[in-house]
Amino acid sequence: MPARKRRTISLATIDRILLKANSAPADIAAADALGEVLEQVAGEILETAKVLTKYAGRKTINDADIALAYGEWKKKVTEKRS
Repeated sequence: MPARKRRTISLATIDRILLKANSAPADIAAADALGEVLEQVAGEILETAKVLTKYAGRKTINDADIALAYGEWKKKVTEKRS
């Protein structure tokens, strides 16, 4: 049996996200895949938030940094689709 990747986001958390989205139940492989995608997206948003925080002269990321970084990420994804 192959070694499992260590998860940052637990399966229970992913299950709660699926329930909140009124999704059909997902098997473990699908939950793992969703967890990897969520971690990747969160990493991209946090990279932008870190830049914004530094630009503002702060060391702590705040909610406004995350909101602005998410907006930038969303805009970038939308432009790729066009």
